[in-house]
Amino acid sequence: MSELRPDGSDTLSSPSGHTATAFMIATMLYLQYNKRSFWYTIFGYSCATAVGLMRVLNNRHWIFDVIVGASLGIIITYWAYRKTERILRNRASDKNK
Repeated sequence: MSELRPDGSDTLSSPSGHTATAFMIATMLYLQYNKRSFWYTIFGYSCATAVGLMRVLNNRHWIFDVIVGASLGIIITYWAYRKTERILRNRASDKNK
């Protein structure tokens, strides 16, 4: 999308790529390490939330941009993780035949 940033610097406001990346990493931590300790999840999502808040507080994004970025980071990572699990599970079962 081409929406003007809050500081007026350019029209690359939505979605927030930094927030999407931060939430992608947080979701990966959740999916990989949540069974080991819930602290990984708390740490990851706390840091990701801080990134999103700082993007808004530093006048680089609107709150909507951050929400869309966070949503994309979570949804795409969750989808890719599950898809990869299925592919690897199918390959393993093919080798056992």
